[in-house]
Amino acid sequence: MSIQIKLKTCAGCNELKHIWKSHGKEKYCKQCWYSIEKPKSISPVSSKRQVEMDEYSKKRVAYLAIHSTCQAGLVDCTGQATEIHHKAGRIGRLYTKISNFLGVCRNCHKFIEENPDDAKHFGFSESNKRTKTMSHPYHHSISSARKHGGKWEDYIKIHDFFDETKAHYPDMRHRALRHHSEGIFWCEEKFGTVITNSDGKNIPVRAIAEQHIIEDIGHIPTIKDYLDCMSQEGWMYKPGEGRKMLREIADEKLDYTTNI
Repeated sequence: MSIQIKLKTCAGCNELKHIWKSHGKEKYCKQCWYSIEKPKSISPVSSKRQVEMDEYSKKRVAYLAIHSTCQAGLVDCTGQATEIHHKAGRIGRLYTKISNFLGVCRNCHKFIEENPDDAKHFGFSESNKRTKTMSHPYHHSISSARKHGGKWEDYIKIHDFFDETKAHYPDMRHRALRHHSEGIFWCEEKFGTVITNSDGKNIPVRAIAEQHIIEDIGHIPTIKDYLDCMSQEGWMYKPGEGRKMLREIADEKLDYTTNI
């Protein structure tokens, strides 16, 4: 018994033929199927995104050429930056924004991706909402232990030194008092050149102080950077009692005073 093939009308040649394939509701014979112009497949990447990807590739190479050392420097860091971490995500302009880049090694990048809360505390990741929260000395101490070994308790006094100025001014402006290059050397004067952690390693105090400031601000400012942002108020110019005292001494014509 032979099998009878059911014929249908081909949408290409409009004849009764064995249907080879369908496209939507249209059915085609084998000959017409290979002769028709089929719709182009949808590209997995839009043209706009492709432009952004090309721009990112160029910026990535240039950034890693300048920042060849891993900028995270966690415990298992390999030292060489081979990847780019996007601190505030990769959506829209953030994908190619250089200030959003962080050059990291594979090990540090893996830690950042697997520990988003810690990454935010250490300044490696940022919230898109740009919430202004201040890191606690405890979190800085954990970062120091991961970077240099030992326990967080080995470093807490140094990090407390920088953040105890919050007692005087409990917002970001407290950083003007010690979060600068001069403050790093004040810290070294107070705690010495090195501390010995619980692993028996000598760690430079200056390195710990620099870590604290960079994690908070992103770079190490100078006192001048803060003072340049300060407005000059009238009370800064008003003469105090010292000027009156100098006049009284001058009236007595003592030889160690100058004319006022």
